[in-house]
Amino acid sequence: MGHGKLLTNSHKKAMNISIDGLWPRCASTGETILHVLHDCHGSHSLWTRLVSPSSWRVFFSLNLVDWIHWNHTYHANGTLGLDWKILFSTSCWFIWKRRNKLVFENTPTFVDDIYFSILNFARAVERSREELRISAHIQQRIMRFVGWQPPRTGGVKCNVDGSVRGVHQSMTCGGVIKDEAVAANELDLDSSTAIALLTSVVDDSHPCFSLIYRIKQFLELPWWLR
Repeated sequence: MGHGKLLTNSHKKAMNISIDGLWPRCASTGETILHVLHDCHGSHSLWTRLVSPSSWRVFFSLNLVDWIHWNHTYHANGTLGLDWKILFSTSCWFIWKRRNKLVFENTPTFVDDIYFSILNFARAVERSREELRISAHIQQRIMRFVGWQPPRTGGVKCNVDGSVRGVHQSMTCGGVIKDEAVAANELDLDSSTAIALLTSVVDDSHPCFSLIYRIKQFLELPWWLR
């Protein structure tokens, strides 16, 4: 929008891909970006409901680039209590969508419908932003350094891993046992889900019940497992 590249009829005519540069709704005015977004009667009527009356003079007198910059610098909202940058961007998007519905689908949209759609969408964006802010504040990321540690003297450690190819539904696994003594065994896992399955009661309807059951039988053999 700020680069003047929205494909209005005036822009298409300048590119020699259209012979008509008029705005279909007005039929007597060139369809520029600024005309579609805030000069046309429907757009103008919408903005007067969103913009504080004290800001109308400046809001409707600027060129395209200055208009965008001004609306990202000043709070032109009246009593709606919404973040003006969100409200302004949302309004421009809905006005452009309204234009496209008229041009490509010959479907007019009432200003009242656009007005309430803009408010609902802007409020949803603000709620999502607030939820993300709260979530980021509560859930602090904790960094943990994970690395392989050798087993205790006199014991062995079993390291296993597996892989699944979703396209072919094929899987494989493997393991390495370090050291030769059998007095003590250590089993390393980096999956909290796998640990939960092995340390809790699993219903026999679980798709992996048979495998989990065999692993638990293996763990119950007479050795000390750490």
